[in-house]
Amino acid sequence: MSEHTHDIAFHKFISSNNDVLKYLHNTSDEEIAISIMQNGFRFESRLDYTTDMVSGNDVVQIEYFKLIRKKYGKFTMVIHIGKNIVDKYNLLLKNTVFFFYEVISTLESELSQDGESVFVLNPQFVKGYYIHEKKIGIINPLYNPNNDLPEFEQNLQRLLSK
Repeated sequence: MSEHTHDIAFHKFISSNNDVLKYLHNTSDEEIAISIMQNGFRFESRLDYTTDMVSGNDVVQIEYFKLIRKKYGKFTMVIHIGKNIVDKYNLLLKNTVFFFYEVISTLESELSQDGESVFVLNPQFVKGYYIHEKKIGIINPLYNPNNDLPEFEQNLQRLLSK
């Protein structure tokens, strides 16, 4: 079997019965993957700088992601964010300089080495991680992509008061 063979289990793991935006991020260490599930996904500046947004339905797109991101590790983090949450906060942030992921993340107190803001996406949006060598997905027990937490409203108010 070729390494480029379509991985049906990976596609199934990425997919969702929920109406969600899907993001992927590779990591080289399973301990890091477990930490991301438990503590959230840490990123600098913008979520789309360190993840790839995918449809989840396009086989060519998924296989392309696997090919170009393979060098970053054999564990793929799968992030799902409910479209209801994205739509709500995008609407409330309209005509501002802020992005929805700033509302659903916590802001770290320190800046990155590059002077960028550092955010931690709430762990409820991490569906889990996929182990490519074993062709299995590990589900995050905290996964709940459509849950609009009270802290998101607090984050929104903090942003709008700036």
